[in-house]
Amino acid sequence: MCDRFPDLDPWSEQDKLPAFHFPDPKFSGFTVADDKLNRRHVLEICPFRAWSLVLHHQSEYSLANAYNMSLMSILAYSKQRDKDRGSVKQFFEQQCLDLSRTPRVWDNGQNLPCLVIDVPFSERYTQAFKLDTATAELPEGDTQLFYAISSSQVLVAWRGTEMDGFADFSTDATFRPVKPEMQIQCDPKVPCADLTPEGSVHLGFRDGYEVARRLYATALGETIPREARNKELFICGHSLGGALGLVHAAALKDQNPLLYTYGMPRTFTLKAVQSLSDLWHFRHVNDTDPIPSVPPEAALDNYLYDLYGPLGTTLGFAWSTVQMGASALLRHGDPFCHHGEIAMFFKAEQHTLQRGSHYPAYRSKDGLGAPYYNTVARRLSEKAKLYLVPGLSPVDDQQSGQAQQRFTTSLNAESRTRFFPPYSNPKSGRLIGLGNHLMSSYQPYIYGQLLESIDPERSPLLKRQVDRQAFERQMNENFESLAPDELERNRVFLHLQSLLSQALQVTQQTEGGTEALQRFNAAADPQACYEKTYC
Repeated sequence: MCDRFPDLDPWSEQDKLPAFHFPDPKFSGFTVADDKLNRRHVLEICPFRAWSLVLHHQSEYSLANAYNMSLMSILAYSKQRDKDRGSVKQFFEQQCLDLSRTPRVWDNGQNLPCLVIDVPFSERYTQAFKLDTATAELPEGDTQLFYAISSSQVLVAWRGTEMDGFADFSTDATFRPVKPEMQIQCDPKVPCADLTPEGSVHLGFRDGYEVARRLYATALGETIPREARNKELFICGHSLGGALGLVHAAALKDQNPLLYTYGMPRTFTLKAVQSLSDLWHFRHVNDTDPIPSVPPEAALDNYLYDLYGPLGTTLGFAWSTVQMGASALLRHGDPFCHHGEIAMFFKAEQHTLQRGSHYPAYRSKDGLGAPYYNTVARRLSEKAKLYLVPGLSPVDDQQSGQAQQRFTTSLNAESRTRFFPPYSNPKSGRLIGLGNHLMSSYQPYIYGQLLESIDPERSPLLKRQVDRQAFERQMNENFESLAPDELERNRVFLHLQSLLSQALQVTQQTEGGTEALQRFNAAADPQACYEKTYC
């Protein structure tokens, strides 16, 4: 079928052809020996195709986007050499050209399959480069990212905070709000527009991006913006990488980027966030991960009072005290705030309210002889980790329209503001929740939700489904004694969880999408990731 080196663009004569498509590099053809003529031979002709990540450039939340960009955020941490397994180059230039197996991302001994679709070879990823300011020609700082480009996608992933040095911590801690200007990306002869027309940006994140933009001026200043003019631009990152991704997206807002972040800190102040309202961004928060709660908000009144029922007063006051101490560092009229729609991994609990004893020793403080009743909260045993995306929008069909109507009824404007305060987090991070910040703690919930949404009737059920069923039984059995606000919240949150399957509809309706989901379901191991419900 092929007797010479094919004409591929871009490609060079020195490049090694993909082994899956060209198992015989000598083009020697197929020969049948004399003693094997008296039988039938079947030749399998391999289609000249490649893998592409399933990504949807849309304003609605997508589980495919959340999953694949979480893996790309993990890949951004890779320290492997270009030709080694687990490197950026090896993923895009080898695994994405091997149709015999699903491309995977390696992380702490795990290998996690990507959600991919096969495309014509001409639509493959033709560029994939890792950039590291610490190893640049003139090294400076410690900012890392990679970008990959195909015929239809431009994908950029920024690396998050590493624990083996001080450079990233210095970037994270330098949270002085400064003017959102970026002179490096402007022509000296042309007036330079700031990242946002008003507000401020985190100094450390702005400077971290600016160093990368200066050292890799061709890639970040020319190649990516040029390719993004007629292709779909996707940006992602975890922790510090999410903050740098948001700064990058703000710099390229005219190219209509789609941003998915995980455990990112606050990056812009309120006025700047409001001016970026047209930027598509979904940010993931894992329960009490403390990093999304820094830099702190200046406001002393906070949402903990509403969300925690009997514990609200104590926790709300404690966090207000922390905020009050930190507020002197911030501009009181323009505090740091979060950008984007939230996707929350929320550990839900249930508490029963019990009245105190009639024992005569406990009398009212007024001395009137009336029994003194105190309220005691007792935590029940069953807990559940819920995946909540309050901003889900329906695909325009009857089924999702009915689901959206139920969603709107359950989560009206008042309850949405109360349960998911704008520009903030439903739960405030605490130092003891630092284990929730690792990307290895984020990724399992997305992995499990993707598997559940693909096959909700799988046997045996995933542990996450069993936990939710037990949680709902406990709620139904004890509803008369449960804390009312907590009961209302849990009912709304369980309903939101049930609607998450909508986030796969666009994938199912994409050509080849159903096959991609079936392929992923066959390749994925339901036990590969452990969801830490109780941490």
